[in-house]
Amino acid sequence: MLQNIAAKGSFAAAARSLGLTPSALTYSVRQIEDALDVLLFHRSSRQAQLTVAGNELLREAGQLLEDIDAVANRVKRVAIGWEPQMTIAVDSIIAKATVMELCEGVFALQPQTRIRLRDETLSGTLQALSSGQADLALGVTADSITRGSALTIGLLGGQDVSTIASMQAKLDAQLRGLGCGFVPECMARAYIETGRLVTRRMERPQRHHAGQLRLAQRNPIRPGPGADLVANPA
Repeated sequence: MLQNIAAKGSFAAAARSLGLTPSALTYSVRQIEDALDVLLFHRSSRQAQLTVAGNELLREAGQLLEDIDAVANRVKRVAIGWEPQMTIAVDSIIAKATVMELCEGVFALQPQTRIRLRDETLSGTLQALSSGQADLALGVTADSITRGSALTIGLLGGQDVSTIASMQAKLDAQLRGLGCGFVPECMARAYIETGRLVTRRMERPQRHHAGQLRLAQRNPIRPGPGADLVANPA
């Protein structure tokens, strides 16, 4: 209604386009003005000129109308089976560029589902899924995690250990000379090429490699704990 008045330049023209009488349109505008306790249009001119407050309301109202349409579309999608939001727990060993490419592919389908990403490491990836904090887990590393046991990889007995919250923090610690350990090649490549990191061959074979990563999802995907878990090779 306000957009019509501003675009047409007069209450009479706006009323005709909206199928209202000028008096009905004027009454509706005065109701808004009384509710906000502001003047939206100057009354001293024959033209319908917005006040400063009216301009601000019209500017914000445009975004508000878009938001209302977006909410209505999401509600409709939810009613026919689309999830309003899907949270994905991503193990830090997986390249961020790969995750973004996957998200790009999803958004190309123009879904109404919002995607929320969580950075996790080792057992935390599947734990986020089983605790209901995530709907999908990328990079699940071992079946033993489902039994609640903690998972460690590549540690030697008697070795001093510093616990780091993420793979990015582990990489930063290694760049500062604070320790050594396994880091995804995609994260370390640039630093190896410049000599800031040095590769070393292990005397003992690794127990873990990227081919063991799995994808796990809620079956069916739905918010809240209690859903079945399904793991597939990633």
